[in-house]
Amino acid sequence: MKNNTAKIAVILGPIIKEGGVTTFIEELSNILIERGYCIRIITFTKYQKASQLILNSISPNVQVFFLPKNIYDLIAFLKKRDLNLDITVSNLYYSFLLPFFISKNQIHILHGFGNLEASLLQFIIGNLSNIIGYKFAKKIIANSYLTSSVNRILGVKHSEVTPWGIPSNFNPSIIKSFDQREIDLLYVGRICLTKGLKLILKALSNILNNSGKKINFHVVGALKENLQSHQELKQASLDNIIYHGYLDKEKIVEIYSCSKLFISLNPEEPFGFTYVEALACGTPIIIPKSCGIAPFVDSRLALFVDMNERSVAEAIEYGLSKFWNLDEIARLSRDTFCWQKVANVIFGE
Repeated sequence: MKNNTAKIAVILGPIIKEGGVTTFIEELSNILIERGYCIRIITFTKYQKASQLILNSISPNVQVFFLPKNIYDLIAFLKKRDLNLDITVSNLYYSFLLPFFISKNQIHILHGFGNLEASLLQFIIGNLSNIIGYKFAKKIIANSYLTSSVNRILGVKHSEVTPWGIPSNFNPSIIKSFDQREIDLLYVGRICLTKGLKLILKALSNILNNSGKKINFHVVGALKENLQSHQELKQASLDNIIYHGYLDKEKIVEIYSCSKLFISLNPEEPFGFTYVEALACGTPIIIPKSCGIAPFVDSRLALFVDMNERSVAEAIEYGLSKFWNLDEIARLSRDTFCWQKVANVIFGE
C-alpha cells in the first residue's frame, strides 16, 4: 500500500527582511517545496520584521512559527502522534534547538565564523552554536572553504563545502554591452568600514590624483553601524560618489545591470551573496584574494586584489579597460552558483 504521509522539513533560523541567512532559507524552502516537502519554519524573528517573500508564500505547504508568540501552536504540532520529521536544518544559534527536533536527517549550516572584532559575546555564542550543531547534526555544510577551515580550527572538525546559489530574482542583464553600462563602480551591502569602503575611496582618490580620471562610484545600502563610519566615508574629497541608501531587490537588480564593475573588500567575507548577485547580472567583481568566494571564480569573472590602495586602484583601472564577455559571466556564474547543486549536497545525491 502506498504511503501518502507528507514529508516534513523543519528549518530553524532567522527570517529578517534582509540578509544572507534569510536568502538561504528562502531558496532552501523553494527547493524543499519542489521536492514535495511540507515546511515548518521556527524563528525568533518578529512578524513585523520578517521576510515578505516567506510570509507571502503562495504555497500552503509553508507554515511559520514565530516564537515565543506561537509556542503553544508549536507544542501542539510536535505532540502529533503520527509526526515524523524527515529533515531538520538549523542556522546560526538556532542549533540550540536541534535536540528538540529529532528527524531522519539533521543538518547544521555554517554561514560564517565568529569574529572577535564584533564582540566577545557574539564570538562565544557564534562558535558555541556551531559546535553544538556539529555535535547534534548528522551533516555539517559550509558555504566556502574559508568558512569550513576557520570553523575546523574552532572545533567543527568536518564539514562539506558547497557555495550557495544565485538568488532566484536575479536574472541576466538586458544590457549586453560593457560600454553601455553607465555606472563605473558599484558597491551593495552594509555601510560599514569592514567592507573596505575607505580603502576603495582612497584608491579612487589615487586614480584621480595620478591620471585625472573621475570614476563614478555608486554605493547602495542602509547604515547599520555607528554614525562615525558614515561620516568618515562622507568626508572623502570626491564629488563622483552617489549614495543610494536602502533599495528594494528589484531596483538593486537594475543597478547591477547598469554597472561595469562590482567591488566589496572584506578579506574575511565567508561567502557574500552580493558577489553572486552581481555575477548573475553579468557584472564582473573585484574581490580580496583571501575571501570565501575566491576559490570558486577565475579571471573570466573576477579581479583579485591585495588589501592595499595601489592594488585596488590598479584593479579598478584595469577592470574598466579590459574586455569582459558579459554573457559568459552570467552563464558561468549560473553553472557554478546553483541551488540544485546545493540541494544535491544537502540530500547526499
